[in-house]
Amino acid sequence: MGRIADRFRGFLRKAGDKLFHKECAEPVEGHEDEKPATMLDDALSALSVISGKHDSAEETFGKISAQIEGISSSADVMPFAINRNEQRNISMILLSGSAAAMVFTAIGLPYISLIAAMAAAITAFSVRNIPGNGEKGTNISLSIEPSGPADRTVVFSCHYDKREKKNSRYMKLASPVFPLLSLAAEVVIALLSLSLEILQGILLRPNLALADSVALSIAAFIPAMFVLVWPLAYTGETREENLAPAASVIALAKHFAGKAGKGNGLKSTRLVFAFFGGTGAGFQGSRAWFKSKGKMLEDAIVLNIDSIGRSDHLRLSAGSRAYSFADNLFRFSSSVLGRDIKMERRSFFSEPFDDISAMNAGIQAVTLYSGEDEKAEADAIDSVLMLCEKIAIFTDGKDAEEGLASEKRKNRISRY
Repeated sequence: MGRIADRFRGFLRKAGDKLFHKECAEPVEGHEDEKPATMLDDALSALSVISGKHDSAEETFGKISAQIEGISSSADVMPFAINRNEQRNISMILLSGSAAAMVFTAIGLPYISLIAAMAAAITAFSVRNIPGNGEKGTNISLSIEPSGPADRTVVFSCHYDKREKKNSRYMKLASPVFPLLSLAAEVVIALLSLSLEILQGILLRPNLALADSVALSIAAFIPAMFVLVWPLAYTGETREENLAPAASVIALAKHFAGKAGKGNGLKSTRLVFAFFGGTGAGFQGSRAWFKSKGKMLEDAIVLNIDSIGRSDHLRLSAGSRAYSFADNLFRFSSSVLGRDIKMERRSFFSEPFDDISAMNAGIQAVTLYSGEDEKAEADAIDSVLMLCEKIAIFTDGKDAEEGLASEKRKNRISRY
């Protein structure tokens, strides 16, 4: 049975080498360990193990757990509750609040409009803390401690679960952003109407709002209705996610664990390798994980990896709160890789990645991913692995204190 498994692994390796245009040196029998494995080899090997066309999130998690147990027995497994309809519920609450605010403003009750808007906003925010209907997700992480005191932490993260299939034509319209903007506009209009009633001395008296206020209130409500295209934007089916990020994080963990085992580990930088579930339900896995880690991640930086290997067109994506950090990391990446890498500044309307959970927890984070091309490219995976290794080594250098945590801004690679 073992010989059959070995032959199967050999077949996968050869197929992977042909697919990714990498030369494969045939090992001499009895000397399989003479040629040290590279991180790319380890990533491709992990990818062949954890990839399954019809695997559920639980099955993929089990495969990743087995891989991590082969690296270290100190893995941290964290279950969490999934609210599968969280995003939809938030959108509908905001839609209802916007509608109520519009109606009360139109009939001359702007103070009731403000109360309705505030109640909708509070309820929508509270939905994020309501557990699901018994569905569970799981995160798993592995830490590699430095040989000395841990002065800083670098987190390499990814998600392993499948994401909802989306219709790009309607996806942005179905975002909670539009009902939120609509609700904010209704609040502004209600405040203006309230000010006019105070000036006119008719506050708390029955009256009809001015035609201008009614027209503005109706116009402000229109964006909220975009969320009704949700069934067209989210089909409810799932598509296979590229598991190359998970395989890459596994390879990085194996690489640094091996160095630490030989006494060549980092001296003052803790490395954390995290795998998130619940991404398809609105990044609930990463949100729960970053929320639970508290002080350990106080001065951390996060490099989230998502959908690499589909193309060799690498992108560094950052939300508005991480622009400065991303700019410096972009310069560092370009100098290390010696190749083009695109900087992507996400706006309020852009689709986020799991790095948004880190930023919401006050941690500097960016996401590295590649394009959506069908053809897989090992060059992208290899580049990501090289970059992640260089970032970890840089943070552990003698000038890391100046480069990583300047007085003006924490967690900033300022040298570049």
